[in-house]
Amino acid sequence: MASMLRGFVVPLCCAAFACSGTVYEPPSDVPPVAVPGAAGSSKPDDRPAPAAASSGNPLFDASLADPAAQPYYRASLVKPAKTFVDDAGTSLTALALVDTSKVEAKGLTAEPATLGQKLGEGERAEAPLQGARQCVTGIAHGGLGVTELDIFLVDGPADAPVVIAEDTKSGPVAVVGGASGCVELAGSARLVVVVRKGSGLVVARLFRRATPGKEEKQETGNRQ
Repeated sequence: MASMLRGFVVPLCCAAFACSGTVYEPPSDVPPVAVPGAAGSSKPDDRPAPAAASSGNPLFDASLADPAAQPYYRASLVKPAKTFVDDAGTSLTALALVDTSKVEAKGLTAEPATLGQKLGEGERAEAPLQGARQCVTGIAHGGLGVTELDIFLVDGPADAPVVIAEDTKSGPVAVVGGASGCVELAGSARLVVVVRKGSGLVVARLFRRATPGKEEKQETGNRQ
């Protein structure tokens, strides 16, 4: 009886599962499934892009900045920042900064001290900015051995800073809020200088223009 069943089931299975050896092919009118972001896929990756770093200054055009500058700066946050010292005013690099300021900080008042620090590649130095409403320009120069320098004005916590503005230049000279217009600050902030390539002495200097508050503007209007 079992032998008779096997003789009946086998032909039935062959008929159901194509024992003839024919290979199944999908219909030609079924489009292939594209995996977003996969190599060779014509379908764009519609996953949301990482959020861009926010800026507190609506006048700052972030599209002009080097897109690699901020990620490099944020990667440097794993190490503590160095503190600027204020005795670099007599170096040749500081004298070169003075020449740059004649164009980039024309009409602004220079801070008394020229800040300086020796930085290696991937290191940064910071200086706090205190005061009421003000318009600020920051200039940094790298000395011999520094080939790429970035400068930022930031606010917020040390481990998650908010970039207010950054330089748009490349090379060992960095300027934020230069000839195109100083950066208006409503309160405290920090000046950050990062060496992206090379190592050596870095000098920086702040230039300010006082921004009148509402009371001062009203008083000025009354005098007129």
